[in-house]
Parts: sequence; structure tokens; C-alpha cells
Amino acid sequence: MQIFLDYQGVRYKNENNFKKARTFFERAKDLGKYPYSFGMVCYHLGIAYDRSSRIVEAINIQKTALACFIEEGNHKRQLYTKTHIANTYTQYGNYEQADLWYKQLLNNCDNNEIYERIKRNLIWNNIKRKAYSEALELLLNRQESNLTSLSYYLLILCFYKLHDYKSAMSWIHKGKEESIHDLITYSKIDTIEKLIIYDDNPNLIIQHLEETYRQLNPCLDIEGK
Repeated sequence: MQIFLDYQGVRYKNENNFKKARTFFERAKDLGKYPYSFGMVCYHLGIAYDRSSRIVEAINIQKTALACFIEEGNHKRQLYTKTHIANTYTQYGNYEQADLWYKQLLNNCDNNEIYERIKRNLIWNNIKRKAYSEALELLLNRQESNLTSLSYYLLILCFYKLHDYKSAMSWIHKGKEESIHDLITYSKIDTIEKLIIYDDNPNLIIQHLEETYRQLNPCLDIEGK
């Protein structure tokens, strides 16, 4: 019965009906701790709580799921659950706690694909908590051939935030080349370049932002033409 209720909850979760999903997961959880099913119920319930902005409940029930997976020796689910806990912390602004979980994950992850995903999340979390030097260290440890347009933007942003404008400018040309087909990222890189060139002059920056906004929204000014 517990597995059946869990499956029903997953169906509604996949349809983004988290309120309905919660009712099935909570009913399944209330049946008690059955081996090899209770942990998954708690994991899914944690996701439903997270998507419903019930953060404390989400983290607590995910930790319950984690304890089950440790007890069962399910290393894959341990990894997913720890990642979800870290993501929940960073999503709702507890960047220091997220930092602890992400670093623990990096030190114990032998799955290369998941490792890279955790690393990307840690970079974002470092930027959110204004640890720009730590974010840069992670970004610069990548081979340049693996850098995406977003990676270039984050590199440039970190150098700018650290007031290392020379280094920021040294990456801008390559960042623009890489993001030529990604207008939003290109515009972000271009804006940082103008912030440096205009020496943070507010009037010139506002003019530039207005022009960029018009480029991103070409239909906005039709009535004024």
C-alpha cells in the first residue's frame, strides 16, 4: 500500500500538482517505516514540501530520507538526497549551510556527471554568498574548452565584483564570442564591460541599459516610431 500511494504521489508531482502529491506522500509516510520504501516516500515528500515553499519541513524530511538510505546502504540515493538538501538551502538563502553540504558532496562524489553538477551549484552558491574568490577558483580549474557562455559571464562577474577590472576585461572578448547566439548572456557581459569603461557613471550606464533593453525587446517602441 505504501508503494502504491508513493506512485500516486509521484504521478501528481510530475504534473506539478504538489498539493495533491503531498496528500498521497503524507498518507504513505503515516503507514510507518517499511524497508526500502519509507526512504523514497520521505524523499518525494521533501520535494513536494520544497516546491510548496515549506522549507523547514522539506529539509527535515529529506534528512529522514537520508538516514533511511544510509541504513539501507543506498549510496546513489544518499548522493541525490544530499544534493537536494544543499539545493534547498541555497534556493532559500541559507548559503552557508549549502556551502557545507556542497563541499561535503564534492569530497565524496565519484560520479563525474553529478560531480560537475554539484560544482556548478557550488559556484552559484559562492556568488550568492559573495565568496567571489572561491567561485573563481572553481571556474578557473576548468579547462577553457569546457567553459560555456554562462561560465565566461560568471568569470567576468566575479573579477568585476573583486574590482579586478583588468582580468575582467581580458575575458570579455572571448565571453562575447562564446555567447554570440545567447543574447541575454551577451548583454550581461556587454553591460559589465560598459560598467568598467564608463567607470560606473550612472547616466552613461542608464543609457546603455535602455539601449540594451530595446535590443532585447524590439517590438516595444513600435507605437513611438
